[in-house]
Amino acid sequence: MILLQNHSLTDLNMKLEAWELFYIFNGPHVAFNDKTPFEAMRARSIAGNYLPYQNDL
Repeated sequence: MILLQNHSLTDLNMKLEAWELFYIFNGPHVAFNDKTPFEAMRARSIAGNYLPYQNDL
């Protein structure tokens, strides 16, 4: 896979946005008990913990 085909900032931004969406919605993490960041955020908001992991600091 070639990261930058035409070496433009537009191309880079599109690829970074695609990676970010994959990371947030598809990539499970040990830090979130093997949930994706989105799943962890959704579970915390449903439970009423709106602040980001204040007990984990």
